[in-house]
Amino acid sequence: MARRWVAGLLGLGLVGVLGWQGLRPASGPGESVQPGKQLAPAVAAPSAPDGRPGPGSRAAIAPAAASASAAAAGLAGLHIPPEGLEICGIGRMSAEEIRRLLQDPDADSRWERKQAALIQRGDAALARMALRLSSGSDRQQVAARLLMGDVDGAALLAAPSADPVAYQLALTACSPWISGGPVARCSQLSAQRWAQLDPADARPWIHMLDAARQRGDPAEIDTLMAEVAARTKLSRGAWLLVSEVASVIETETDDAARGHANVKVIGLDAAMVHIGLLSVMKACDSADPAHARRAPHCRAAATQLLAASSDLLEALQAQKLADRLGVPKSAQAHDAATLKAAGEALNERTSAVVGLDCASMVSWTRFSRERGEMGELAQALSLVERRPPR
Repeated sequence: MARRWVAGLLGLGLVGVLGWQGLRPASGPGESVQPGKQLAPAVAAPSAPDGRPGPGSRAAIAPAAASASAAAAGLAGLHIPPEGLEICGIGRMSAEEIRRLLQDPDADSRWERKQAALIQRGDAALARMALRLSSGSDRQQVAARLLMGDVDGAALLAAPSADPVAYQLALTACSPWISGGPVARCSQLSAQRWAQLDPADARPWIHMLDAARQRGDPAEIDTLMAEVAARTKLSRGAWLLVSEVASVIETETDDAARGHANVKVIGLDAAMVHIGLLSVMKACDSADPAHARRAPHCRAAATQLLAASSDLLEALQAQKLADRLGVPKSAQAHDAATLKAAGEALNERTSAVVGLDCASMVSWTRFSRERGEMGELAQALSLVERRPPR
């Protein structure tokens, strides 16, 4: 047991690291919510052989890296500092204690009790955040349901909503890759309806483009690339939950509980299958037989998506595509060197704030809130501006 809980505890730190790097593992299905049903924190599901939570789990989205087995697998090469680790809400563990607990399955159970108490505090903080969001706007109410692992309830709230962000949150969570199977009310949602809610947004059309590519329909891909190219906006594609939680996270005054709840939010968000630009890049591949006829729309799309992106990775992808398609530098909103510097600055900053001590937890929370409020690209560019000259 000691090995499992120490691995799991250190795994919470890994969730934060993985979250900052934008990794997005998948998860299992949610359950429906009845009117007035009390919200309860999401619980990690039993893992299938491929590492995904299995069918029947209550948790709609749960960070894969938070499982003890996943964390333990990554601990083989983990460097344990000679001074040990300070774990917010638990205290300092010496390097020798950590090694002994990892090696001895019969080690002192007091640390297990401390971890269980800390997890309960984090879950309680997460539930309080969800409760605050549940009385807010449509998107906040949908986010609250997803924080609690309730995809069906999120879809129920989103279906009649006129808020495209609320709709996107629920539709994204309804992906079979996340839910592990059909979720009843997800059938009420569609990319076509999402596109109607915000006609200027390219992302619903990119979602439809991805489906057309999977079906292998060249004519439909042509049509949808034209639609993508005609849009002037690109809604945020990642860290949607982080964005909504940003408005309530500072209401939690317990650093340890808030920090561990924030790690869970990052993991939940990272686990969602986001609708990115990969389908655009593949549709615009020069090796595709349809490349010549799609090239004008591909160039227009690359230009528009680069200008409209709020996500660093998507901006990098759009800029690379623009270069590949011969879009003039003067027409590109961001150049490769600036985006590279932004990525480096973001990596430096995230490396500086990642940790399990209370000071790091406070920094994580602040950095996560800023990312939610600003968007990742704007945050990264602001870090470049604040970097000292080299």
